[in-house]
Amino acid sequence: MKMLKQISWSLLLVLFVGFTACHKDGNDDKTETTDEVLVSSTLATSLSQSFIQSALTLLENQYPDASGLTSFVQSGVNVYKVTYKTTFEGEELIASGLIAVPAASGEYPLLSFQNGTNVLYSDAPSKNYAFNPDDPENTTVVLECMASLGFVVVIPDYPGFGSSESVFHPYLEKENTLPSLTDMITGASELMAKDEIEAKLSGDLFLAGYSQGGWSTMQLLKEIDQNPMTGFDLKAASCGAGPYNLSQMNSIVLGKDTYPMPYYFAYLLQAYELHGLITNPLSDMFADSYASAIPGLFDFETSGGEINAALTTDISALFKADYISGYSSDSQYASVKSALSGNSITAWNLSTPTMLFHGDADNYVPIEISEDFITDFRSIGVSESMISLTKLEGEDHSGGVLPFGLKTVAWFLSLED
Repeated sequence: MKMLKQISWSLLLVLFVGFTACHKDGNDDKTETTDEVLVSSTLATSLSQSFIQSALTLLENQYPDASGLTSFVQSGVNVYKVTYKTTFEGEELIASGLIAVPAASGEYPLLSFQNGTNVLYSDAPSKNYAFNPDDPENTTVVLECMASLGFVVVIPDYPGFGSSESVFHPYLEKENTLPSLTDMITGASELMAKDEIEAKLSGDLFLAGYSQGGWSTMQLLKEIDQNPMTGFDLKAASCGAGPYNLSQMNSIVLGKDTYPMPYYFAYLLQAYELHGLITNPLSDMFADSYASAIPGLFDFETSGGEINAALTTDISALFKADYISGYSSDSQYASVKSALSGNSITAWNLSTPTMLFHGDADNYVPIEISEDFITDFRSIGVSESMISLTKLEGEDHSGGVLPFGLKTVAWFLSLED
């Protein structure tokens, strides 16, 4: 779930010292629109081609998977903050995100990137889009740089962040997440159709995301693969280390002695309780001291590490014994079992080329989640040429982020070549 950001200090130094971008005041260039979905757009920052070339050269020198990236750099990048209409629990919600656009005229595919787990308002992409030396792990600028390779890069904030802080983030909730992703793509197409934007969309669509973003991307892939979006040709999707089967994830964690990321399950069950997906109070699942503490921990000013520290990695101490032993069979937990199943992703007759990536040393989201998911696809006749799994040898959840990203970009570029 958390997309831990793996960038070397030397690359970050280039980003800081060589940051020849023009940073804008977010209110100076705000444009209100009369579009169906897009509400407003603001030119937030611009990245020069020379800055991007320098940053990617350094990346190439350190990581073999990045080899050749600089040869694809076509232009600088303009980054827009946008707000757009979507729905949440059946009501209209104004959501937000970033759109990174090549500065040169031409037609470009759209790449929708779904972020990993976030519990800080300040880390929403639309608030954390510029390099800050006090936050050396921010990769949003690197994602923006990918637009220079010939993509319009779309990064949704997700409901609960950016302009929609009034709602609690629907963590791993299909029905409250999907509309914000499809509507962001529609909003991006409306922005790109404007006369003042020289770059235009080619109609090709790519999807990518890691951890929670892997789950979100797979949900989005299934939706668009089965119900194509007007004006787009879905070309490929890349999903990294996603918890595709939440029921399986829950069973795996309950069967362990310890789990290093207890806040994931506190986040998920808190969201499910608040949004009515489960009827059980947190005190049915968590030990009383933790059940009472969890709501206050998710104030979106407390980091994931701090929330973990306030909980425990000891499964027998974190959860109640009845929940550990009875989750799968006791009717008391029927709503939890139903919610996890309903927000899991089942295999379907996939028709879009898709790659899964997963570190074989991942102890946050075990690789067996991806392995079993692939097996499910094979059982209904979906071939390896349509969906495959690449194991990232020796990589844990954090270490798999960069290999996933570089292999994904290389694959997408090869499909557009």
